[in-house]
Amino acid sequence: AMLMPLIDSNSSSTSNGLPHHDPASPLPSKSKPLTSTQPGSLPSPVDPDSTEAARGAGNEAFRRQDWATAMSWYTEAVVRADDETDMCLALSNRAACHIKVAAFGPALRDGRAALRTDPTHKKSAQRVGAALMGLGLFGEAAEHFGDLVQSHLSSMKQEQDVAKLGGGGGGGAKKAAKAAEALLVQLRASTEEAHARAAQAGGAYDLDTIYSAGLDAAASSVKKNGTAAMKESLAEAAACFGEDFAGPVAIQALPGKGRGVVLTRAVAAGELLLVSNCLACVSTAATVVRVDPRTQQATEACQDDLANALREAAQLNPLLSRRLQALSDGHTVGVGGAHEAGPPSVDLYLPQAGVVDVDGDDEGSGGGSESLTGLSVDRMRNVVRFNAFGEGMASGSGGGAIRESTAVLWGLPSFINHACCGVNTTKVFLGSTLFLRAACDMGEGTELVFPYFDVCRPVADMQAAAASWGFVCSDRRCDFESDWAEQVREARATLEIALTVPGYTDAAFVIKRMEVRLTKLVGDGEKLLWMRASLTDLYLTMLDAAERAGALPPQAGYELYAICAESLECVCPGSAVHCQVVQRVSHFSSIWHGRESSFTV
Repeated sequence: AMLMPLIDSNSSSTSNGLPHHDPASPLPSKSKPLTSTQPGSLPSPVDPDSTEAARGAGNEAFRRQDWATAMSWYTEAVVRADDETDMCLALSNRAACHIKVAAFGPALRDGRAALRTDPTHKKSAQRVGAALMGLGLFGEAAEHFGDLVQSHLSSMKQEQDVAKLGGGGGGGAKKAAKAAEALLVQLRASTEEAHARAAQAGGAYDLDTIYSAGLDAAASSVKKNGTAAMKESLAEAAACFGEDFAGPVAIQALPGKGRGVVLTRAVAAGELLLVSNCLACVSTAATVVRVDPRTQQATEACQDDLANALREAAQLNPLLSRRLQALSDGHTVGVGGAHEAGPPSVDLYLPQAGVVDVDGDDEGSGGGSESLTGLSVDRMRNVVRFNAFGEGMASGSGGGAIRESTAVLWGLPSFINHACCGVNTTKVFLGSTLFLRAACDMGEGTELVFPYFDVCRPVADMQAAAASWGFVCSDRRCDFESDWAEQVREARATLEIALTVPGYTDAAFVIKRMEVRLTKLVGDGEKLLWMRASLTDLYLTMLDAAERAGALPPQAGYELYAICAESLECVCPGSAVHCQVVQRVSHFSSIWHGRESSFTV
């Protein structure tokens, strides 16, 4: 990730523009959760009339990560500025604040204004590059960083020539040269990253590279902080490489459903449909449950935390405010933009949507109180309730991918509706980035759907989960199973009794008898797959117990895992549990036949 210093000291900058630069401090990722403290009355600096004192107070608030107060002080420093140097430092530091809260439009405006007062100010130039990256203007960012590389090389050569004329210089000159080399490395890396993100924004993702980068970061963190840091480091590093992307999709009003996401052209199975970084997330120690495992919905405490954090961040970030206003609160649909009626454009959830804020007339510290219009505490809490979900949502029974300590609010994926059958998309999570692909071939105009919760359950459980999300599920599967609810309950009771028998491991016998029973009830085809899906969690528990006891012959393992995979492909294709079951099918196929199965996901 790109590295840069964020705060100017009150002392004069060194020749390489890097006072107090910590090369281990990365540019904050726009995909990370954004929070701030509530701005209160400004503290009094030593000299109320001094721009230097106002800037110093801003720096102190910045170190406390009190972005709202820091922005207010930097704005005061702009007003008090007596010369171009003071103006440049105040504007540049306010740009750094905007970057911290992912308000990249205002950051670009302030960074460019700072460069107009002092074109040689290197920190301002880096912040302009960071803002261009955040706005998704990768071609312009690559050109900008490329120009900085050339300018820095020229500056380094001049300093080297001066050092030679002066006899090589002392320790100070060597230290400055080392810092200059470090900055050159950063600028070159930023140029390469801009090119890579430009490819991602066009839908070209090298997931092997992303994952390898995450592993490298995790290994480095483990070496420094111990093994407990590995999972978090891997997730954060991976998230930094996922650029937002919207493929052939559009948000539309759908009769009887409100709004949904539809295809604008035909797609083939496996095609990447969208990539979305989260708007915000709450992640805590694993002992704190943030997501209800039954519904995959954020818990009430988590709803409050996310709602408060988002309101604070929206006050400083006009684009975030517009994105939140467009989301439904379960009672009323959001608006298409700040004041537009109807479904929003998918472009609202792409980085380029922030470009409109570059030319704004905001002279203050952020969006201000007007950014909270339409975002009352109650409405914001409901927006979180009906849109935030766990990172491992809809992974299926036993999927093992659910992170109950993390709740996430995405933008564009929040417009995708739920389905208990006919699921046509599959999700992959890397950190707080969601990759959505087509699970089957689909035509233009097809509505995209995925499960909000585990759909390998009886219909009563699914209806209860749907109710917690504020809707009644009435798709073909739920309508069918409602008429067969008693038979499903009896079937589950039979399997549960078998599981309670100590040492009982004849899973093949029990499951095969149950399959005969189900076939007699509903015949072959889709209805059999639906009914079996409501039993799959028990099937897999029995198969796992038999396999662990060494009581599952290869042929039986292959056949029984295969029928589970068939049902999972029908109701939750590409989910974690589906992938795991397909792996078991291939495992038993290789033992039985001596070759891998033809099953694919």
